[in-house]
Amino acid sequence: MGRLAMLRGKGKLKSRKNKPVIVNVKYLNLLSDGAIVDIKTLSKAGIVDKKDAIKYGVKILGDGKFEKKLTVKLPTSKGAKKKIEGAGGRVIQVGKVEKVGEVGKVGKEKVGKAKKKSSKSSTGRKSRKGRRKNKKPATAKAQKNAKVRKKKSKLNKK
Repeated sequence: MGRLAMLRGKGKLKSRKNKPVIVNVKYLNLLSDGAIVDIKTLSKAGIVDKKDAIKYGVKILGDGKFEKKLTVKLPTSKGAKKKIEGAGGRVIQVGKVEKVGEVGKVGKEKVGKAKKKSSKSSTGRKSRKGRRKNKKPATAKAQKNAKVRKKKSKLNKK
């Protein structure tokens, strides 16, 4: 098909990977004391958009004052963890930012037979060579032009 256009301007070297939705500790003060903080409670309180939170995940950062006793079941930064535990709450370690559907999955691949190489590329299409050999031109004019090109290429090889 062709190459992608060069990115111009700022952000040329930035990662295009989607990053998690950031929530600062100061916004958790909107929740009631003793609440369990997860994506559902944050979306009900209007702190995050539910679709974005599910798609990208949520991470708690430690900016601002924090005074509530909460149980946080989301990934947090070190500063946020200190503030939450300093206020009497607790942080249940989740690890990396995970999307809702991926919680608890462990990715282990089977090691065994090597896969047979196919003529398909990473996009799922057949390679160009495979398509050219099997495909004939549709119109009579195109067939004639194809024959002429074939003859010229044979002459050029000699």
